[in-house]
Amino acid sequence: MKTKINFVRGLKGMGVVIMITYNKSRVIFDFGAPFEPLTQIYDGTVLVRNKKRVKDSLLLNQAPMIDYIYSKESLDDINLKPAEENPYETAIFISHCHKDHMSEIDKVDSSIPIYLHHLGLKLKQALETIEEEPYYRKYNGFEYNEKIMVGEIEVTPYFSDHACIGSASFLIKTKDCTIVYSGDIRFHALEAKRAWHATKQMSKNEIDLLIVDSTTTSSNEFVYSENEIDSLNLPSKEVLKDMITEQKIIDDIREQLKTHQGIAVFNLYHRDVRMLEYLIKIAKEYNREAVFEPHTAYIINELLNISTNVIFPNNNLKYDFYTEVRKNNKIISKDEVITNPNNYFVQNTYRNILELIDYDGINGVYFHLFGEPLTEEHVHYQIMKNVIDKLKWNFFSFINLYSFSHTYPNQLAYYIQKLNPKAVVAVHSTNPEGLNPVNAKHYLPKENVDYYLLNGQLIEKIEE
Repeated sequence: MKTKINFVRGLKGMGVVIMITYNKSRVIFDFGAPFEPLTQIYDGTVLVRNKKRVKDSLLLNQAPMIDYIYSKESLDDINLKPAEENPYETAIFISHCHKDHMSEIDKVDSSIPIYLHHLGLKLKQALETIEEEPYYRKYNGFEYNEKIMVGEIEVTPYFSDHACIGSASFLIKTKDCTIVYSGDIRFHALEAKRAWHATKQMSKNEIDLLIVDSTTTSSNEFVYSENEIDSLNLPSKEVLKDMITEQKIIDDIREQLKTHQGIAVFNLYHRDVRMLEYLIKIAKEYNREAVFEPHTAYIINELLNISTNVIFPNNNLKYDFYTEVRKNNKIISKDEVITNPNNYFVQNTYRNILELIDYDGINGVYFHLFGEPLTEEHVHYQIMKNVIDKLKWNFFSFINLYSFSHTYPNQLAYYIQKLNPKAVVAVHSTNPEGLNPVNAKHYLPKENVDYYLLNGQLIEKIEE
């Protein structure tokens, strides 16, 4: 009886998929695709072939190549063993609803349960309604600190303070070891205290292996002085050079809105529900009303249980959920915003960028708050920037994925110290070698290779 771990992918970038097996029990953590914004085939313009979606995703390296996951019919001629022949009691756990962690779950055969935190599940269902996520099967909700048994494997989710609502870390126990998979983590946001408390709860266990989000070891933008390097293993009370806290982002927006006269516009990733909540509060502080596009307004209604203001773009698109949005929210006309621009804080997504032309001649400020397009290198980012420049608006861009959604190097080092694992594996990083934990053996495994975990050691091959 030995615990087997396969890092299916995510050791050298995003799209983490981790498989842990014990006898005939198997758990898989996260099930997304690699994040490749400049070469992404499913970019919103390429149509999905519904009947061939599983085969297409497997061949395009979107869905992971794992046996006993996909139905025989959906595999077509792909050389994988079908779910109908699955000898394992299997379940999949999703850490949060960002696409690189869950985009492929709709491909999984309905016989295999998939678990999300109940708020993540609610978000997933809302995204299905607004046609941003496909619906092909049902999912299960879990609560934090709730033990879930998958055969002989025990999984306990813990709170994780990520931008996406319902994020979780996982404590996994078999009869011979204890593993923690962090999911995406950060400790510079407004619920950091709760996140450190969850870390303290997990640290009460003797942890054999920590599989940890190490995104910030990828970044070359964090430059430290010698004094800063010396203090990396301590929790920093102040933010190190070039680091941005969630509070600082909110304060920066406040600072601009405090004196701004004219239209104020923002673009954000509407899966990050907490930021939606903060923007509504900030608008009220400066006697503005936050106004959202209908897709985002629906998410606010469902996840925050409040009504809001909605502005309908002039694009002639119709969706079934529009009826509900009109019923549950206050509709603000474009003419009203143009007449009284000081009264509003308006959402604008890239696909509706031309809506901004109606504000030509009005003094404006635009906040790009981690919305799509996600990278400065993308042609869509340059197009967005060109439109803002033509309007002669002030432009503020928070696009650094490292600085907002993932924990900083000093906090990461402290997190590892607090959990005190025997071994560590870095995931979600293009530079896992940069993790360099001070209190655990650092392994650099290969992707899609079976490892056994014995006494805190990862062993690639073992004598049976």
